[in-house]
Amino acid sequence: MDRSIEVHRFAAPSGQLVRFQARRRTPRDAPLAIFLHGRNGTVDDRADTAWLTELNEDGWVVAGGQLYGNHWGGPRSAAGLSELLATAGRFTTAPVVLLIGGSMGALAALNWIRFGDRPVTGAYLVQPCCSLSDRWDNDSDHRAEIDIAYAGDDPRPWDPMHADAGEFSAAVRYRFVSSPGDSLIRPEAHAAPMADRLASITPREISTLHVSGGHGDPSHFDAADLAAFAGRCLVGVGARPR
Repeated sequence: MDRSIEVHRFAAPSGQLVRFQARRRTPRDAPLAIFLHGRNGTVDDRADTAWLTELNEDGWVVAGGQLYGNHWGGPRSAAGLSELLATAGRFTTAPVVLLIGGSMGALAALNWIRFGDRPVTGAYLVQPCCSLSDRWDNDSDHRAEIDIAYAGDDPRPWDPMHADAGEFSAAVRYRFVSSPGDSLIRPEAHAAPMADRLASITPREISTLHVSGGHGDPSHFDAADLAAFAGRCLVGVGARPR
């Protein structure tokens, strides 16, 4: 089998840039993984790294979207992700959706699980920002961006850390990747309390990979760990790795 990876990068109907990549001749029922970029990220973030291409080698379609820039997990991220999922029908019809949230992208993943109109199977949250209030209170640049992203509206309804645990699905597998050395998105203010909140609903999986270094340290991007989690997301849903 030709295992080369094909990339499709184009503007969706709204003008949002989207990207889909898959191994050549990947079947139409292949599972879908979506990387939700962090602050100042782009549609191409990490797309050509082994961290994501390993999923392609395992038979996944991997996608990303611009998501209207620094969305901070608000309505713009939901609109961008909704369009991305609708566009994904050109490449896969499978019901399996894995959201991979990087830093700010974790807010988009968690809020999609709360408010989105398509269920997901797993959420893999890397150096995850889970608390809007922490960013609002402790970083003036982030506060200004949040105010723009929410067009001056109250962002608190979109803060996962203050949501009722029952708003999250117990059918989803959740895995956090965080480092005690991350002084920007501190685990004690983000990953740890969010994981505790999710544990209260007894989801299919709630686990944490503890890594090292500061925000963006390469240890956060463990291709084998992501691939193993993706494989677990296929269990019990009628899909198998390719």
